Amino acid sequence: SDVLITTKVFWGGPGYNENGLSRKHVREGMCQSLARLQLDYVDIVYCHRADPFTSTETVVRGMTDLVRNGHATAWGTSEWSAQQITEAFWIARTQGLESPQVEQP
Repeated sequence: SDVLITTKVFWGGPGYNENGLSRKHVREGMCQSLARLQLDYVDIVYCHRADPFTSTETVVRGMTDLVRNGHATAWGTSEWSAQQITEAFWIARTQGLESPQVEQP
């Protein structure tokens, strides 16, 4: 409990579904990260940049899945604009989903 464990998802591999923030890649990227770390969950998972090809709602739903399935206690953003963070927050708030808790510049 003295250490905070975080990880990021976005990059993965050369395949079409191996990068970005689609629900498929978010789930698979998280599983791969947990396997590498040899952990059941992390404290925070970051979206390592916004994905211009995936809707913010899809990203919020994917990150909500990770939190509610116990893979992370919270999620956050990295290199997102204030507008993108605000959009994610309001989507989560209005749809009963998990909102981003932190931003890493």
